[in-house]
Amino acid sequence: MGPKVFTTCRLLAAAGVAAASLHLPAQAYVLIDDFGSGGFDQTLAITGHTPWVGYQSGTMIGGWREVVVETFEAPAAGDTRVGVGSDGTLAVSSAADVAHLVAETYGKTPAGNAPLGLDLSAEDRIRVRFSDNQSPFDQLNFVITLHDRALSYLQIGINVPDSALPVDVDFRFADGAIALQPGAAAFDFAHVDYITLQAQGAQSWGIDSIAAVPEPGVWLLLLAGLGAVGWVSSRRGPARASV
Repeated sequence: MGPKVFTTCRLLAAAGVAAASLHLPAQAYVLIDDFGSGGFDQTLAITGHTPWVGYQSGTMIGGWREVVVETFEAPAAGDTRVGVGSDGTLAVSSAADVAHLVAETYGKTPAGNAPLGLDLSAEDRIRVRFSDNQSPFDQLNFVITLHDRALSYLQIGINVPDSALPVDVDFRFADGAIALQPGAAAFDFAHVDYITLQAQGAQSWGIDSIAAVPEPGVWLLLLAGLGAVGWVSSRRGPARASV
């Protein structure tokens, strides 16, 4: 393998390292909730439009998860069940023809607001990982809302129709609609205080994790460069001992 090829591969790896250092600080992947703690089980019977609000503590970001469940309409025997079990999945199920809404918010506690002060400037999306054993469902509507310290908000909505739910669903920041408070120049991704996921429209679904993740291109560049250097090094063979 010629020296020019090896030098090119080294430069590719260096470019990846430089890009990562410029755009992806150490806290590039931010786990919001893996549902490994804060287990609960709640069945909401039909009580009009009165929502159920519950708080669970644990390893989720900010230490607390606020869950709101509201049933809008259903047959007389309808109800909605929501819970986090030992399998680390937020599971939602309801009787046939039940219309419900489930929302999880991070940045609140039973005592009131507890702003996260989260730096998401190195990320470009919220990734929701769904359970891989989903049962068939009707259209599922999701909205992710981020509030910055000025309480301006970024809102991203996705519709997933006809049981076509992939394991990972990405809510890209660039696809969101930003509403700014008076006097705010831009949404402050370096200081996000509240994160809410809101879902409605399906009878049965589950979430394994919620995380903020960076754009993958920089990491792919870094890995490609390092892999190329390793491959070229193996092709060159061991260095000869001098005599």
